[in-house]
Amino acid sequence: MGSLLDAIGALAIGGLFLVTMFTTLFNVQVTGQDIGLQVNLNQCAQVVCKELDRYLGKVGVNISGSDILVAEPDSFKFRSKWSITADTTTSTENIVKIAMGDSMTCGYPMEVTENDTLILGTDIALWLKSLNFTYYNEDDRIILTPIDSLDHIRSVKVDMEFFHEGSSVGPGARNINTKIILWKYFKNIYLKYKK
Repeated sequence: MGSLLDAIGALAIGGLFLVTMFTTLFNVQVTGQDIGLQVNLNQCAQVVCKELDRYLGKVGVNISGSDILVAEPDSFKFRSKWSITADTTTSTENIVKIAMGDSMTCGYPMEVTENDTLILGTDIALWLKSLNFTYYNEDDRIILTPIDSLDHIRSVKVDMEFFHEGSSVGPGARNINTKIILWKYFKNIYLKYKK
């Protein structure tokens, strides 16, 4: 009888040890997958930020008059004689709009259009959770009503949050998030109004 109890005890302890090992192995695999997704998300977000920085650097190139047409918390529209698609100056004026697209099943796409032609948007596999523009004047003060002060905007802070679905197995499934803040000073506008 004693040896039977010893065998049952050893079986219970061995079973707990195996359950612990498999749970640890499972958690390590899920964590590894999430880290891989985070790295990919960061690399994709970096590419989008570089492109967005390039686009915002073209605000007001060779434009006389108003450079910025729309300055809202979730969209930004400007004029430029630099063609983003051709990557060169042109004799015609181009209108570029950067905004959050319509909600889709996986979030919101960032849409960049030039003369109403989509440059960057629904064809990318990177989704926004949020996109927010904050505008600043020549004294680096926040412009609270940018629609009334378009000619005073000199820089912008772009808050973006990207996400990707994380590992969906087990309890505690969550999204992988990357938050980025991009600052851009509109040097072409600054040079135009420099006295």
